[in-house]
Amino acid sequence: NQQGGNDERRLDRFMKQEPPKFDGGHNPDDAYKWLQEIERIFRVMEATDAQKVMMATHRLTDEADFWWGNT
Repeated sequence: NQQGGNDERRLDRFMKQEPPKFDGGHNPDDAYKWLQEIERIFRVMEATDAQKVMMATHRLTDEADFWWGNT
């Protein structure tokens, strides 16, 4: 499947940028800083919204990952 291969390569490119993980928490400043860093990477990747969701959620851990899995 060509699309699956493209997504995998895009995820590899994303991970090479060393995007931060986000574990959740109650401090909105932490979430804002995480999102700003992720968006900085996305600006150069020319990703679709669906690809951005896939890549960003790949960096969620702990509380944030649990929350995402239940939305």
